[in-house]
Amino acid sequence: MATDNTLPSDIETHLTTLALSDTPLTIADQEGYETALTQLALCQQMRRKITKYFADLRQPVTIAGKRLTAAKDAQIARLTPVESNLNAAILEYEDEHIKVDAKDAEVLSALSLASGIPASPLAPTVVTPNGYHRRETVSAEVVDLAALVSAVADGSAPLEVIRPHQPALNRLAREQGELFAVPGCKRAVKSTVVSR
Repeated sequence: MATDNTLPSDIETHLTTLALSDTPLTIADQEGYETALTQLALCQQMRRKITKYFADLRQPVTIAGKRLTAAKDAQIARLTPVESNLNAAILEYEDEHIKVDAKDAEVLSALSLASGIPASPLAPTVVTPNGYHRRETVSAEVVDLAALVSAVADGSAPLEVIRPHQPALNRLAREQGELFAVPGCKRAVKSTVVSR
């Protein structure tokens, strides 16, 4: 898929002009400082124009994508109860017959031991056709976060099982300022000059 990186001519002209001055800059006096601030403001205005231009282009696609997703989800929602009922009935049927087969195998094994005659293998009462199989999906659910954190702290669970919630840590760092003292974390400050 080819990409079209062209911009409207007014934005392209300004961007080209700004891009020509991408060499490192040393500010030696107030005039140079103010010139650099003006150039920064122009760059930031250009960033906003380019972002808005592409956001405007993307908006109809985003709206159409949301509509398609909603339509698909609505149709899938009609199917979900049927699929769930069929799955439940099939699993119940299989489970009942697995239990019957296990009891039959116990009886046959006991008879075989009592008679001394080896038993021939039993055929399962349910034979699943080719193309179908039972899938077990295993997942973990955190029911006690404090216990999980304690397990990581004492080494009985690996560190990978917990992940810091960065937005919450950032909020604490902003709110607490220099007093920020969460164990294992440090407060980092990044400065940027912003124009209006």
